[in-house]
Amino acid sequence: MKRALLASMLVGLAGCGLHKDVDPTQNMVTVGVGVVESAGRIRLDNNQGSGGRYADAVLLGGVTGLVVTSIAESESANTNAWQYAIRLKSGENAQVKTFSVVQVGDCVLVRREGSDGPASLVRQTPDACR
Repeated sequence: MKRALLASMLVGLAGCGLHKDVDPTQNMVTVGVGVVESAGRIRLDNNQGSGGRYADAVLLGGVTGLVVTSIAESESANTNAWQYAIRLKSGENAQVKTFSVVQVGDCVLVRREGSDGPASLVRQTPDACR
C-alpha cells in the first residue's frame, strides 16, 4: 500500500514538472499601428480536400486558424479568412492575411507570430493612428 501511494505521488510530482504555462502572445511581434485601407474575403474552399484546407488554415492563422477551420467545416461548406491593405503610421504599407475581422477605416495594431507568421489585428482608438 505504501509503495502504491509513493508511486502515485511520484507520478503526480513528475506531471507537475512537465506542465509549463505558455503565453500565447509570447512569440508575437508588433508590426505597427495603421489604418485599414481595403479588405477582401479569402475563401478556403472545402472542395479542395481537407489536407489543403488545413494547410491554408495553419499558414493564415496558426493553431487558431486550424481550430477555426475545423469548427467551420462542421458548420458550413466554406471557411473565410480576410486580406487587408493597411497603411501603417510609419508610412509603410502592409498586406495582411488573417482570420481577424475589422472594417475599412479602423485603426488597428498589427501583430505577427514570429517575423513572418500568421497575423492578428486588434482595433485601437483612432488617436493611436494619428
